[in-house]
Amino acid sequence: MSSAVFCVCSKNIYPSIFRYGDITTIDIELPKDRVYMMSIDQSSKETGIYLTDLDCSFHLIGSVERKLQDKYRYYENIKLFLKRLVKDRKIGLFVMEDLPPVHRGWALPVLAEFKGIINSWRNSGEIPEFSAIPDDKWQKIMPSTWKSQVIDKSKGKNRFNVKREIALDLVDKFP
Repeated sequence: MSSAVFCVCSKNIYPSIFRYGDITTIDIELPKDRVYMMSIDQSSKETGIYLTDLDCSFHLIGSVERKLQDKYRYYENIKLFLKRLVKDRKIGLFVMEDLPPVHRGWALPVLAEFKGIINSWRNSGEIPEFSAIPDDKWQKIMPSTWKSQVIDKSKGKNRFNVKREIALDLVDKFP
């Protein structure tokens, strides 16, 4: 089982919602009449997923833990969740973390493999909505670069990896 937690926040448009549980059963319904920006933050122990529309009217941020399950089952569960999440939706921008420039022991091969798998979902058409994203809108960013742009340090310490706090900061910065 891959456990997941998702938070959807917006500023006075939608009530905040939280979803917890097995990634194979979590269901989040997104409007079909919008264009979305999406990012995936892959790591060796969990995968972060972020999604918003072009107006930043809401922010969906979540985390899927790998735990001890087989890595290929984990990748498959994430792929199936993403297929449900973006089915019949237009993704206007997709961003994922690039590989770290410094070799960090066993983590680099894990991250490289997962990055390749995500790219294969696009190239093979396994997630058709990913295949429809133009090359110039399929982007990469250096690890942890995005956090310094999002986290409001004036709200205190120990908030860096708390998804709910990151989602609330996003709402404050991009209402």
